Amino acid sequence: MYINDYELIYYYKENNSEKALTILIKKYCAISIKIGKTFHITYDFSSYLQEALMLVYKCINFYDDSKGIPFYRYYVYCLKRLIFRYLANQKKLSYEVLVDEIDTKDTKNEVLLEEAKLIYSRCNYTDFEKKVFNEILVSQKKVKVFVEENKVSKSKVYYTINKIREKLRTSENKS
Repeated sequence: MYINDYELIYYYKENNSEKALTILIKKYCAISIKIGKTFHITYDFSSYLQEALMLVYKCINFYDDSKGIPFYRYYVYCLKRLIFRYLANQKKLSYEVLVDEIDTKDTKNEVLLEEAKLIYSRCNYTDFEKKVFNEILVSQKKVKVFVEENKVSKSKVYYTINKIREKLRTSENKS
């Protein structure tokens, strides 16, 4: 016997049925995983999945079938909004981590820094990219200080760091 989403939601809302809620969560867990993989979420996938399952619960409680929108579409719409926020936050976090990643006092990081310098010498950089690489990544100047000294926006510096990393990755893959 197949029970559709509308019946399960109605049964959950009217009778506060844990069984109906469990069935919906299991069904939409698989959908959440599929959509998450479509958006290439790899970093901290378990955290994403937990958020997605909490979203199922919220969507069930706020869903109004009188609007004429199927629950599946409503949930997917909400999930995509969650994914876009999640990816934007991950991008911000990765920018913050990048600058504090390299500690020049650590021997292992010195070797990595030397490798990066070697690869750096093979890439074509603009003058600004060279300045960012030398002052922020090599000399470990704080981004805030660099921004104040050079009178550029913080986002431009982070964007440049990202471009440098991408050039380093592509150059490393070629060799």
